[in-house]
Amino acid sequence: MNIAVITIKKQLATAILLIGGAINAQALSIEYLDPLCELPEGYQLPDGIVLVNERCAEEDFILITNGAKKGAIDSKGNTVIPLEYDDINTDYIRSMPNHLIRVQKDGKIGYINHQNEVIIPIEFDGFEEYQRGGDGSILFTLKSTKDGMKKGLIYADGKPIADSIYDEIGNINDAGLIRVKLDNKYGLINTHDKVMIPIVYDMLIFNDHQSEGVDNFNIALVGIGDKQGVVNDKGEIIIDIKYDSISWFNWDNKTKQWLANVKKDDKYGVVNQNGDLVIPIEYDYISPFQYFAELGRSLATVNKDGRSGLIDPNSRIFLPFDFQDMGEPRRVVIKSDNLFIARVIKNNKFGVINEKGELVVPINYDGISEFISHNSGGFTAQVAEIKKDNKYGLIDANGSIVIPIIYDEIIRGYKVFSDRFDHILYEVRDQQKFGSYNIHGELIVPVKYDNLERIYVSDKAPDYNTIFTIIKVTNKGKYGAYNLQGVPIIPAKYDTIDEFERLDGSESWLVKVKAQDKYGVYDNNGNVIVPDNYDDIGRVTSALGVIKVKSGDKYGYVDINGKLLIPVEFDQASDFELYNNPDLWLAVVRKQDNYGVINNSGDVIIPFGHNKIIPLHLNEEIINLNTNDNYAFLNSEGVLVDLSEYETIRPIREGLLAANKEGKWGYLDSKGDEVIEFKYDQAGEFIYSGKARVEIINDSSYHGYDSFIINKKGEKVDWEPSDWPYL
Repeated sequence: MNIAVITIKKQLATAILLIGGAINAQALSIEYLDPLCELPEGYQLPDGIVLVNERCAEEDFILITNGAKKGAIDSKGNTVIPLEYDDINTDYIRSMPNHLIRVQKDGKIGYINHQNEVIIPIEFDGFEEYQRGGDGSILFTLKSTKDGMKKGLIYADGKPIADSIYDEIGNINDAGLIRVKLDNKYGLINTHDKVMIPIVYDMLIFNDHQSEGVDNFNIALVGIGDKQGVVNDKGEIIIDIKYDSISWFNWDNKTKQWLANVKKDDKYGVVNQNGDLVIPIEYDYISPFQYFAELGRSLATVNKDGRSGLIDPNSRIFLPFDFQDMGEPRRVVIKSDNLFIARVIKNNKFGVINEKGELVVPINYDGISEFISHNSGGFTAQVAEIKKDNKYGLIDANGSIVIPIIYDEIIRGYKVFSDRFDHILYEVRDQQKFGSYNIHGELIVPVKYDNLERIYVSDKAPDYNTIFTIIKVTNKGKYGAYNLQGVPIIPAKYDTIDEFERLDGSESWLVKVKAQDKYGVYDNNGNVIVPDNYDDIGRVTSALGVIKVKSGDKYGYVDINGKLLIPVEFDQASDFELYNNPDLWLAVVRKQDNYGVINNSGDVIIPFGHNKIIPLHLNEEIINLNTNDNYAFLNSEGVLVDLSEYETIRPIREGLLAANKEGKWGYLDSKGDEVIEFKYDQAGEFIYSGKARVEIINDSSYHGYDSFIINKKGEKVDWEPSDWPYL
């Protein structure tokens, strides 16, 4: 007696079938079998061969096993892979490039294709995730040795890159080089496993330096012990390994050389790409050189013997050493007469100078941060925090006050998106009260609130241009909101403010608020849509523009201007729903114990008198209703159709209703007419491309029934792989 174990991946249904023998009913458990994966009628697996799983929907690939070895057949029963592998891992079929299949043989792992050709040799102990690199997809290979697990690289087409001999191996960088580690030493190899930088360094960081109009400068910062040097991509030492630290290089367009800062014995100097010392190692600090085309030279801030100034690569003084400290020169990016500015300290006071040494900000402040550039609302800003007498403010690169120096704290600027632009806001604190400024220095939230919270309204926006941001404020436990123009759109008097939701078919957004157990609705412009005097409010987003409200124990409906449309007279009511008929907006309502259905004008569509009306599926051409425990539906013409002769109905999909009558399933159209014969033992919904799955019991079938796909005419049609997620 041969037993086939079939795992259907889509619903994880497992069927235990007997081939060539009686079926044990207790062992049979089938939900359904994907038609594409069915073997041909009359096909019998050879004795001793068992189905492991099926992947027909992806690759027409069915695993088989004889208990000792695994192989594969296709849905026609043809051999795809012979029974010769200890394991076949089909989880990698889709994720691997070229649809490779991972196999195991004699304890080793490799990859084959669907012709059983070995693509990646079956000689490895494992693989790590593959990544794009160099000329194509690569895999990290693993091999077990007496010294532990070693790593290598191989292309997904089987072309070797690096043998599995390394303790660590990185990705292929833009220069076609790979960082490797062996015996706790680092080096670089190329994609042909040739050593380009000897594997002898305790530290190695590669960088591809680029500058416009100059050939790329590929170097590696290397270290031995606590000393650093620089090696080029040919492995040649261009800066001796003798420095305590070395910075990355910057191009000086005047002297036509790459420059890097070096540190030795707590002093700084500068070397070029040849290792020549261009600035003596005598400074207490040197910033990276920056090239200013307007001046035709590079400049760096230096500090020596407690004095700071600016010098060029020839050690010529550009700004005298008149300051206790000086920050790096920052190019001015706003409209200004200044090329660059630098923060300076003199007698423990802070100020700002320009490239001429002129004061942009007087040197009488207790602190100034580095200047930061922002793009806000299509406007470029360059600002720094400033401190005086324990109060904080904000200045721009021209020295103008942006935020008055009167606050206990300036909270770092944050970016929000609204009205198609990024906006920069700065939150401020005065004692324990908070407010907010924009980058123009305009106060948009008064400094009187206990807390501010930025609300980013985007989850239901139809496109990027409609996203907006509000600032939710808290005062004594009550909530309100401001927009970014500083307009208070919701007064701070509410116990809760829900999330904004977009009004269907409109650019307006609505939000429900609550105060003292009463509800109301505002829009994003601060207009009161529904006064806050209702005991409950229904869903506020609808193209119809009608909102359910509750007053006392009764329900009614108002429009988006708060005008009462349908009297507050119902004991229970649903929100209005559109049923694919532009004029058919309906809601289920109840008076005492009687249910009915009304339209958005308040007209009764289904008379009251039913003890139960339940919409089974919405947003289709017709509505399913369960009325007095019998079925009925309202067709697309608004006529109630009796379905009491049917035992069960399914949700409406694509205009057809699956129903069960006297134990058989068929389909009705939107008029209530039977359009597909009631002959099926199971019938699904038409939920994708006009197709539905149906089943007919067939005791002679090896899985007990025939399963196939029909169209809306009831005709059997082919199953497509793209149908898999839906049928």
